[in-house]
Amino acid sequence: MPPMNAPQILTANIGFRGPHARYFGELPVLELPPLDHVRLGTFTRWRKEVPAEARFVPRVPDAVALAGFVGDEAAAGWERTRAIASRLRAELVLLRTPSTFRPTAENRAAMKAFFADRAGDPFQVAWWADGLWESQPEARDEVADAAGLIPVVDPLALDDDEPLPAGAQFYWRLLGRLGLSGRYSDHDLYKLLELAQGRDSGVIVFTSARMRPDALRFHGMVAAGGAELAVAGDDPFDDFEDDEGEDDDEAFDDDSFDDDSFDEDGDDDSLDDSMDDDSMDDDDES
Repeated sequence: MPPMNAPQILTANIGFRGPHARYFGELPVLELPPLDHVRLGTFTRWRKEVPAEARFVPRVPDAVALAGFVGDEAAAGWERTRAIASRLRAELVLLRTPSTFRPTAENRAAMKAFFADRAGDPFQVAWWADGLWESQPEARDEVADAAGLIPVVDPLALDDDEPLPAGAQFYWRLLGRLGLSGRYSDHDLYKLLELAQGRDSGVIVFTSARMRPDALRFHGMVAAGGAELAVAGDDPFDDFEDDEGEDDDEAFDDDSFDDDSFDEDGDDDSLDDSMDDDSMDDDDES
């Protein structure tokens, strides 16, 4: 019997181009780019086109953070977030604050007050904080804890003396290794499994199309019981030299990387094929 405390780990990859149903045939979670001007009816259609177990992570409209989490614009942006999450049946949304939103006392208080008034929403919020928050993780984590948010980090890019944010849930966005390939070794992927131990569940996002082979490999490790191995402290790669993924180059060939399906930089046009205005009803809400 597998250990009872193995976390539920879900994998996502950014940069997909094509039908959502095809993406969800490979990976369980899709993080969406900013879609502030897409009609709500489109999200309803997307939900109908994918399996029931498929999970979307929509982005909170930029207006919420740009308004400093105060006033009518922030409130309207959050109402749209609620509508999108409802139509996608999303259990998690992604909030990104720009570098101009600094960790001042005023901004910290505004975030806490904003989310205190919205504590009853039926979804969780992962918070991707840009700018000075990254160099002040204590301030970020204090606000996240008070507001009930999940801090977004890249656990493989943290300084050795910087702890991971605490919490039962996690949301990790992997930015890629330094070097020509930017690929992750098996040791790197296994380390993610180890770092997830002691938590309940989380999402790990490979943030470019070029990471697709790594995302699929990691998803396969999880499906094959990698989380249970990590609980037991049994690293299957102890006998192999860590070569920053060089032995995995064969996995990154023409057969495993389809330029027609993935967008190299994961820009907003990665969903162009799924957003067809002609298929939307004229009376869809905006």
